[in-house]
Amino acid sequence: MANGTSRREVLAGNKELAAKLGELERKLKGHDQAIAGILDAIRCRLGCST
Repeated sequence: MANGTSRREVLAGNKELAAKLGELERKLKGHDQAIAGILDAIRCRLGCST
């Protein structure tokens, strides 16, 4: 590599980034479900059907 970074370092960094992105995605999915639940509860309180 031109800047002295080995392929091994790049691949290790990519694996770490992929793991962090997977963790973030799982957290967001959980939040999406929580927000959907809150909105459903609000709709029920308002008497609107879903």
